[in-house]
Amino acid sequence: EIGRTVEENDCGYILEDPTSGTVAQCLRSLVKDRRHLNEMGACGRKAFEKNYTLEAAAERYDKVLCRHLYGEGGEPIQV
Repeated sequence: EIGRTVEENDCGYILEDPTSGTVAQCLRSLVKDRRHLNEMGACGRKAFEKNYTLEAAAERYDKVLCRHLYGEGGEPIQV
């Protein structure tokens, strides 16, 4: 899920099977382009607040419970 969040929100780099050279290259590019670094940081913060806070988790949990208790439409299930 972290990789998907990074890709969808443009808040970092995903390095599959990275070498020290590719990690160093990414770090150098961020040091050279502070504006892009700050933009990615802001995007990461926004993604975190939207998806990973206690409040966001509680909202998702509430939706799941309502779906299971009341069905997809939110109405009580007839038994």
